[in-house]
Amino acid sequence: EIKNPLTPIQLSAERLMAKLADKLTGTDAELLKRGTGTIVTQVTALKTMVDEFRQYARLPQAKLVPIHVHDCIREVLNLYASSPRGCRMTAQYQAQNDYILGDGGQLTQVLHNLLGNAMDAVLAQDQSAHITVSTQDHAQGLLLRIADNGPGFSNESLAKLFEPYHTTKSHGTGLGLAIVYRIVQDHHATIRVKNQLGSADEVTGAVVDIVFPRYSMQGQDFLQGQLV
Repeated sequence: EIKNPLTPIQLSAERLMAKLADKLTGTDAELLKRGTGTIVTQVTALKTMVDEFRQYARLPQAKLVPIHVHDCIREVLNLYASSPRGCRMTAQYQAQNDYILGDGGQLTQVLHNLLGNAMDAVLAQDQSAHITVSTQDHAQGLLLRIADNGPGFSNESLAKLFEPYHTTKSHGTGLGLAIVYRIVQDHHATIRVKNQLGSADEVTGAVVDIVFPRYSMQGQDFLQGQLV
């Protein structure tokens, strides 16, 4: 009900701009441009908010099948390869066995969300923006790490990151990381966010670690996050 009128509102604003842009000059033209731009921007924000709320409320159960984590990472990073935003992304595939039981679509969603958050963070500062996605073998299975050289998080934010509607962004809904947390739980995995510290204990970035249970293609059974 909320979303239905949003598209015609946006289209109407865009048509007004296209129809009147060359008929107005000076302050009138600027007023038209600023007003229609505000309408389009706010309608887009409302659409995003509605989509994220619906997704959080109706997140489907993960369909866990054997998948290659490295393939998922490559697929997502390829989409960012030509990003005009000026952020350098690198991948380090160190895990010997990258098989997990996972839902490829939901894992891709987690990567997009975390990379988008990291990109927003690193591009908000005046220094070279860099994000690294890596995998490592872990005592419990496979460690997926996303690290950035952004400003990190306050202690207050770290304690509330996965709570619904908590956000540090002016344009955020606070549901993105809540969705990530639910997907991670459905994969019987664990997630941890921490600040990366330099030699003088200054914050040099943020790190997100997700540990997926060990899985082997040699026929081992998987039950509730445990190998039996």
